[in-house]
Amino acid sequence: MCGITGIIAFEKNLLNPKSVKQATDIIKHRGPDDEGFAFFGNDDEVITAGGKDTPSDVWTHQSPYQPKERIESVRDSFQVGFGHRRLSILDLSPSGHQPMSYLNERYWITFNGEIYNYQELRNELTGYGYHFDTRTDTEVILAAYAYWGADCLKTFNGMWAFCIYDRIEKEIFMARDRFGIKPLYYWIMPDGSFSFASEIKQFTILPGWSPKINPQRAYDYLIYSITDHTEETMFKGVFQIPGGYYFKATVNAINPDSNGKIILQRWYDLKYNKFDGTLEEAATEFRKLFKSAIDLHLRADVPIGSALSGGLDSSAIVCEVNNILRSQGVEHLQKTFSSCSNDE
Repeated sequence: MCGITGIIAFEKNLLNPKSVKQATDIIKHRGPDDEGFAFFGNDDEVITAGGKDTPSDVWTHQSPYQPKERIESVRDSFQVGFGHRRLSILDLSPSGHQPMSYLNERYWITFNGEIYNYQELRNELTGYGYHFDTRTDTEVILAAYAYWGADCLKTFNGMWAFCIYDRIEKEIFMARDRFGIKPLYYWIMPDGSFSFASEIKQFTILPGWSPKINPQRAYDYLIYSITDHTEETMFKGVFQIPGGYYFKATVNAINPDSNGKIILQRWYDLKYNKFDGTLEEAATEFRKLFKSAIDLHLRADVPIGSALSGGLDSSAIVCEVNNILRSQGVEHLQKTFSSCSNDE
């Protein structure tokens, strides 16, 4: 699952590293395997840090992004701060630690999600001269952004919420997957600083948090039972980056409006493709797409888990997973779970 945190201080303000740590601690459940932090100053200084949940082998791993300081000792002299909690899925080694850097520490990322076609993209980018030191999809995202810019999003097959910081251009690039599978919220703090997070409750421990209900969104939920249909949330002043959108700006020119909302760019719009074939042809096409999607989702360095609801969709997925794993001789790798309640 993973969880991400970030604060960009307003103009000449300096962020408090403790705030980044606290906002990351509160989502420990999203990433029990590792924690990491990175801080960037106006003078191009970079400090990487770890905490009590950072594994010992991450501290000793030789990489440009390994933690070098304890988070408790990082001083208040930075404009940009990233936090990350890791749930290890691909490349379980310390190489998968985040925040991760690329191209001589120019690009830095905190990332939640998975890019399923990362192997194909890595092979393509290798052909363009890019080098990879890890087996992670995280490093592939950074290389893809270095080569394609914002258009890299169109090459990804997966689910994601991430923020990249370009130290040379002093830019942040935040993006969410096509349908918003992975969450990404932001809130402008009272001092004008910009904060982003995987969960709204991360904002509740930041300086100046004063929750106010968003009456219209509460009304929509209570009357129509709908949520996430706009950029707004139940909290006034807290917004989400919708699925299929990204945000790019220099750290000194984020420029939210009077309500705390930023201007986003749409990069994906679902197109309707009419199918003119027979029912049998439709079934054949669906089966091909269904199998292909599941096959990509099985890329992991940990056992596969499936949640069974008892319906046709989850049952079909589990059966197809079993077929694929059985053909590979590893059907024992799938683990299935059901969630039940005594309260009807």
